[in-house]
This record gives sequence, structure tokens and C-alpha cells, in this order.
Amino acid sequence: MSDTRRMIEDSVRRLFAGQFTRAELERFDREGPSAVAWQACADLGLDRALLPEDQGGIGAAPSDVFAIAHEAGYYAAGVGLVDTLMAGWLLSRAGITPPSGPGVLIDASGSAQPLRFHHRKGQPVTLSGDVKVCWAGVAQWGVAAQRSGDVCQVYLLRLAPADGVVSDPWLNMAREPGARLTFANTIVQAVGTLALTQGINPVRLAGALARSAQISGVLQRVLDLTIQYAGERVQFGKQLGQNQVIQHMLATLAGHVAASRVAALAAWSDNADSSFDIAVAKARCSDAAGLAASVAHQVHGAIGFTHEHTLGFYTRRLWSWRAEFGSDAWWNAELGRQAMAAGKTRFWPSLVSRQWSTS
Repeated sequence: MSDTRRMIEDSVRRLFAGQFTRAELERFDREGPSAVAWQACADLGLDRALLPEDQGGIGAAPSDVFAIAHEAGYYAAGVGLVDTLMAGWLLSRAGITPPSGPGVLIDASGSAQPLRFHHRKGQPVTLSGDVKVCWAGVAQWGVAAQRSGDVCQVYLLRLAPADGVVSDPWLNMAREPGARLTFANTIVQAVGTLALTQGINPVRLAGALARSAQISGVLQRVLDLTIQYAGERVQFGKQLGQNQVIQHMLATLAGHVAASRVAALAAWSDNADSSFDIAVAKARCSDAAGLAASVAHQVHGAIGFTHEHTLGFYTRRLWSWRAEFGSDAWWNAELGRQAMAAGKTRFWPSLVSRQWSTS
């Protein structure tokens, strides 16, 4: 483990353990995100950790920053930190310095109507269309992207009404504040260029990468809570965890947690723009999210569905995040497309030759 990764992990865990307590989870459900919590994250530079030093970051590698997204999931951090981190990373790679404040990834890949960017000679680039965006309810800026030939153009957008953006708020199951954003000839603030990876929009790739790590963190928290409950709950004179059926369920849950963490870590390697690795991670983590929530609630019984118990705060995030930036079905289809495109002579050699560091 690198010194940078160890430093980030230690700092993030101390901050999140103090900020995102049970009381904060309840307050978040009632009132929404906390400006104090956001500022605490920003003061540590967590939102800019992937940026180079000349853009206010520390130039950390994706493998070093994995802990930010993972622990944000483990503690159910009620801030749009991970989305801001990834949006800034995309902008930086495209040659654009990210603004300060919370940002979002504007992913229109699953929309029936794509966003329309208008390039007119001698005039600013403008945008029209509408799209549902996670965390847009508190964001000040956003990143969108569109294929242009063999490359992808990346766009920085301001999300204020004065910039021609109409925001219709909505909440996901975790009560995280998203919005349907409507753009009406909205002026694009800056345009950059990225290489196109396997034809997939880089915004969707970045979002899927983020959610895979967050889901893996929540899965670990759900496992911890379920093991604790099975050890404390006494039925018919013995601990629930002594029941062989419950032990099998816990083993199944632990297997999904371990597999999801390894898949997410592999995707967050220093080759973190690999569409294959990200597809595997998001498909595996999204699939595990539904299975793990089911097992955890079966072990907990009715108490797990009550507001008084902590479990629901985490399983609601699993149910929300598993579909964001592509469901397991969407990414499994993408894996199938890549396998077919590689053909029988190239796919297997490329698979077995892959090397990751998940330490």
C-alpha cells in the first residue's frame, strides 16, 4: 500500500466516522445534505484528490483514492463528494480546470432523447435537452460528454437558473437530492477532448466507477451490521447466528461482499478508464446489491425495515445506486458486446493476461 493511499484512508475514516453518525443519517433524511459536512470534506481536499497540484489537488492515483468512494459508501456519507471527485477528474483529463464547489456527472446514456450540443462557427457552444441527474439538487456545475468522431468532447456547464438551466428536484430511495435538468440553449463554459474508450460515454464510465466503489463500501457495512445482529439476537434460547441456515446466509453475503470489493478495486487500478474493468465492477456490484439487501433483511426480519434500525439507511442506498450509471443488465450487455467484438481468438487471451493490484 502506498503512503498516499494509507494517508487518505486514515483521514477519510476519521472524518466520516465523526461526521456521518446515526444522528446525521436521520437529519439527512429530514433536511437533506449538510453544508458543514461538505465543507469538512472540501477542507481536506477530498473533492480534488485526483487533480494535479497546479489545479489544487494532490495528484493521487485512482488506486490511492479508492478509499474515498468506498468509505463514503460504508458511512453513507450524505454529500455529493464522490460525484464531484469524478466530475473534476474528467474535466482535468480533458484539459479543463474544475470549478470549486459540488459538481455532478451528467449522464444521458440511458435517456430516450440524447442531449443536443450546438456548435456554431464564431459562437459559444450551447446545449439543449433534459436529463435526470444524481445530486443535481445541490450541484453548482456539471460535466457532460458527447462522441465526436474518434474522440469524445467534454463540456463544463454551470447549473444556475441564470445560465438557462431549469431544475426540477427529485429524491432517490436514499433521499439523495437529484433533479431533472432542462437545458434551453444553455451556454457551455468550456470544452475539452478525451480519448473514447470502447465507444462508451466517459461520464457513464466515471459514474459507474464511482458507484462500484460506493456499493462495495455499503455492502461491507451491511455485512458488519448483519453479523452483529446475528450474534446479539437470541431466539429459542440461543443466538441467531448459531443456526446453521443463518450461518449459510451470512457466508453467502460475505462471498458477495468480497467479490464486489475485489471487482471494484480492480476497476480503480491505475488503468481506471478501462471499460472492461469498470463493466465487470459495476455489473458485479449492482448484482450483489440486490442479493445482499435481500439476505440482510431476511436475517434481521421485520426490525430491519423499521426506521429505528440502522440497516435501512444502507440498503436504501444499495437499491438506489445499483441502477445509477447503468444497471447490472446494462453492463452485462456491454461485456457481451465487447466479447463478441473481440472474437474467439482475442477475448480469452486478453482476459487471462490482465493483471491487477488489489492490495
